[in-house]
Amino acid sequence: MNTVHIASQVNELLSRQMKTFIKTCVCYPERMTEELRNHVMPDFTSSERIHALLIIIEARCQANLLYFSRALNNYYVLDAEGLKDRRRR
Repeated sequence: MNTVHIASQVNELLSRQMKTFIKTCVCYPERMTEELRNHVMPDFTSSERIHALLIIIEARCQANLLYFSRALNNYYVLDAEGLKDRRRR
């Protein structure tokens, strides 16, 4: 699946309010209010809201771990290449 296809599916499945809510929760958690949670998920029970928030937070943690892994990998690859260059001198 390509990124454009996934983005179009997200646009079909999630309302604009829900996408804004997710972005606020992930990028600006200090801006989260009870009013915002209730407005976006009015038909959800409290446990369903908590479950949705836990899924969002877990996705953020996974994204952070992937970013860290990529940065660590890039560091070691560049360091190994630099070591090869130093040995040639």
